[in-house]
Formats: sequence, structure tokens, C-alpha cells
Amino acid sequence: MKKILALVLSLALITVFFAGCKPSEDPKSSKTPTQSVQPVTPTPISTPKPPFCKDNVLASETAFGSVVRAMKELSVPYDPKDAMLVWKTIFFAASYMQTSKTMISAFPGDNITISESEILFLYSLCFKNATDIPEMPTGFTDIVFNKTDKTYTMAFLSPMKNKVEIGEIKENADSCFFNLKLLSDDKAILSNYIVTLVLNTNPKTIEWCPLVVAGVEAAK
Repeated sequence: MKKILALVLSLALITVFFAGCKPSEDPKSSKTPTQSVQPVTPTPISTPKPPFCKDNVLASETAFGSVVRAMKELSVPYDPKDAMLVWKTIFFAASYMQTSKTMISAFPGDNITISESEILFLYSLCFKNATDIPEMPTGFTDIVFNKTDKTYTMAFLSPMKNKVEIGEIKENADSCFFNLKLLSDDKAILSNYIVTLVLNTNPKTIEWCPLVVAGVEAAK
């Protein structure tokens, strides 16, 4: 009996010994484990493919609205090499820019000053395939070049004469096109055009004018 009692006592001491050798638990581990959350990979924002037509045609009226008004006033076709058309278009586009951009410190008939960089910017919006801006033609008086500070001065034109009415917008892989009517104040149709726009690839100006003019044709 004594042997049995001694054996039981020995087993008890061994159990206590190994229990004391058990590593202490991290206090944090005693807390209720939280459910692991897998990191969510954000869905990449895909860049819309050109030409963004449905949402951006109206935002680009500065470009095509200026071109068709100049074509109508001069009775000429769309031609980036036509100096008179180019500068008449820039004249209209500058008025657009002042109306929408500066909101407005000038009034009709007031003179406004435009920088050389703004002139080139407007030119690039209205004549996509053009490279060098033609020299201002002799006899063109709507804009005056100031040689001293290399700026341009023109009379502020607002509101725009005539209105534009845009037809159904269609698009293909790299451009969009639509019929445009130039209307008089009493909504009489003055001219019909087919306007072709492409994506503005200049990251500095795309937000201001997302589409640029690639061509304008007279329509019946």
C-alpha cells in the first residue's frame, strides 16, 4: 500500500513540475481572437477609351463652336493652313475662353489681353492636325499683336452670335462625329456641318477641353 501511495505521489510531483515549465502565455493571446480581414485590392480605375463622346462633346464647344462660326463668317472650308480662318477661329475661341474661364471682368467691346501660350493652346484645340500656326494675315484686325510683351489684344465678344444645335453623336474606334446646325437668334438654320472630334491627348489641357477638332465638313 505504501508503494502505491508513493507512486501516486511521485506522479503528482512530476505533473506539477512540467506544468511549471510551461511557457507563460502572451497577455494578448488571452484576448478573444479577432477575425482576420483580407486586404481588399482596389479596383483599378480604367481610363476611358477615346473619344469620350457622350459626356464630353458639350465641354468641347469652345473648339468646334469657334471653327464653324469662323467658317460661316468667311465662307471657307475647314483648312488648318488658311491663315484667315485660323485667326478668326482663335478670335472666337478667345471669347469663349474669357466667358467660361474668367467669368467675366470684361464687357462686350472691352479689350482683353491674351498670352502667346493661350493663343497656341486655342489653336491646338481647333486644328488637331496642324503643326505651326500661320502668321497673322494682312488685313486681319480682330486681334492685335503686341511686340513689346508678346501678348495679343482683342475686343471682348460676348454673347456669342448665333447658337449651335448638336445632332446625334456617333463614334468609332478613335473619333466621334455629329451633325451641327448653326442657328440665328430666331432659330433659323444658317449652316449645316459634320464635325469630327478626337481625344485631346495633352494632359495639361484635356480637363479643360477633352475633345479637339479633327475636321469639319459642310453638310446638306
